[in-house]
Amino acid sequence: MRKVVLVLFAGLFVFAAACSKSSDPKIDMTSQQTLQTSLQAIAQTLDDTQKQEFANALQIVVNAEAVKLTAAKATQEQAAASFKKLLDGKTAKEIIAQAKAIQNALSK
Repeated sequence: MRKVVLVLFAGLFVFAAACSKSSDPKIDMTSQQTLQTSLQAIAQTLDDTQKQEFANALQIVVNAEAVKLTAAKATQEQAAASFKKLLDGKTAKEIIAQAKAIQNALSK
């Protein structure tokens, strides 16, 4: 599971490095390469403030799932499947909405 989380965090750094604009791309968790490429494509659609908001939201979503998986003593394969189900096909707006829902749930 640590490897999966590390790959996702590596993707965050790649995401933070990208800079131009296009339409609402989605996260592609098919492979590590497609994850990095899709995060770059997402970054290209966001301004600096939105990039930071997305990076923070992605961290919240990934960390919340990692806590659940750790508590469940999930295997690496289970963790990879869970992260894929959680993130694959999502846009930046959807990830930000997920993070806000997590924060709202935690604040209650």
